[in-house]
Amino acid sequence: MSRLQITGSNELSIEVARGNRFPIHPLWLRERCQDSKSIDLRTGQRLEDPSDLDLQIGVSSVTEVEIGRYRIRFTDGHEADFLAREILAEAVLPPGDHDCPPVAVCGTGLWVRYRVPRG
Repeated sequence: MSRLQITGSNELSIEVARGNRFPIHPLWLRERCQDSKSIDLRTGQRLEDPSDLDLQIGVSSVTEVEIGRYRIRFTDGHEADFLAREILAEAVLPPGDHDCPPVAVCGTGLWVRYRVPRG
C-alpha cells in the first residue's frame, strides 16, 4: 500500500509500505495528467505545451478518492486523478532510466540535466 502526501510547498511524496519515500515535483506530475482537459482522449495528443506550465506550480490538495487513486488539485486550478502504482513506477526509477537518457547542457552558467527524446 502506498500513500501520497504534500511534503513541502513545491513537493509531494509517495511513501510505500516499507517506509521508503520518493519525492515528486508537482510540475513532473502536472505534465503527466491524462484527463480530457490535458490530452485528446482519442489520439493521446497533448492539448497544451508542457513548456507553458508555470515552473513554480504547486499542489493545493491531495485526496484519496478510492484505494490507490488520488485526486490532485494544482495551484493553477487544474485537477486530475492519478493511480499511485503508476506514479510509483516512474518515481522509483533512477535518473536517466526513464523514456530518454539524461544529457548535460550548459544554460545560464549552470550545468543542468535534461532528458532529450530518443530519435
